[in-house]
Amino acid sequence: MATNIGTGPQDIPLNQFLGEMAFQDSIYSQGTWLPTQSNATITTDQTQNPWTRIGNLVFATARITWSGNSNGSNADIGNLPFDPAGYINSSCGGPITEGSISYAGEITASVESSSNLIRFRRNNTVLTNSNLSGIDLRFSVWYHTNR
Repeated sequence: MATNIGTGPQDIPLNQFLGEMAFQDSIYSQGTWLPTQSNATITTDQTQNPWTRIGNLVFATARITWSGNSNGSNADIGNLPFDPAGYINSSCGGPITEGSISYAGEITASVESSSNLIRFRRNNTVLTNSNLSGIDLRFSVWYHTNR
């Protein structure tokens, strides 16, 4: 990596000119993640769960299938690629874009930064594992992190 812009005595030191931008890996990174669920069995393929981080903004997508169960615990998903670290006012989600249930478009996924989980809701009601028993969902969330 070059340390200066130019080749003469008037060169501008690259780090001074770009500041933090000189370290691109802190600005942009991408990978895959493996969602977890502590109260029910889920099936997922890590290769279908990409994430992208630009600065402190993280965008994560996943496809998950819940096994058949009657567990009444929240259908929360853990193991986010980065901890939202208390940015509850800027943690966002969106509607489910694909699902094996008729009301998939009515479900939203959002990051609960106080607990580092993704929570699913329908009409502002938190969904449980039994609500999603045998269901396949694809969703995306975006949120801020301070790392």
